Amino acid sequence: MRCRWLLQACIVLAVGVGLESCTKEQIDQFINKPAEIIQSSSPCPPAEISTATPEFCVNLTEMRLLNHDREADVSLTLVNRTGRRLFLALGSSPYLTDSSGTKWNLAKSTGIAGMCAACNAVPLEPNVEMQLALLFGRSGQAPSDLTFSMRGEIVIMKVDSRGEPIPFSIGVKRGFNLSGIRIKQQPRQSGGPTDRRPEASLTALSSTTTVLLLAAHLHLL
Repeated sequence: MRCRWLLQACIVLAVGVGLESCTKEQIDQFINKPAEIIQSSSPCPPAEISTATPEFCVNLTEMRLLNHDREADVSLTLVNRTGRRLFLALGSSPYLTDSSGTKWNLAKSTGIAGMCAACNAVPLEPNVEMQLALLFGRSGQAPSDLTFSMRGEIVIMKVDSRGEPIPFSIGVKRGFNLSGIRIKQQPRQSGGPTDRRPEASLTALSSTTTVLLLAAHLHLL
């Protein structure tokens, strides 16, 4: 009986020593650790040009030059990698830099807004894609055959006990960088009605010539 009591006392003492080796600060850090760090992130869907943070993926889907190559229309998708809803907003404004060293500034964003009093954070559900469109502009026409890189920052907002975003309360900021972007040239169409247009023109010309010759012949008679 005495041996059993001594064994229990040793176990309690060992546990007490182990707990004493952990400071109160370390215990609080573990308890208050953010959910996005504790939870494992899902893999990002495959994309030709993409980047990832622990919470979401940023994929480039398309880029076009508009307005005589003075504007760049960029389409992106954001994918939630966590198991909970995220509320997102733009942090610092994204911008483009081309291979000539010119910076293209953001002119318009669709699908996500910056942090302002009249703007609402955009909800992003788990494993769901959100479409974004960003329009950038530069002064003067861009030279041909450029490569681009895009930098930006997306803010994840804090939420209250109801799961709603708290205005102007930033949970974490995540920067992203997409590089090696090239404008794909549209292939020229071959075959089809375009190849038959010269024949149609020649046929119309031949018919007109026949009518004129017949009219001249009748006039001589």
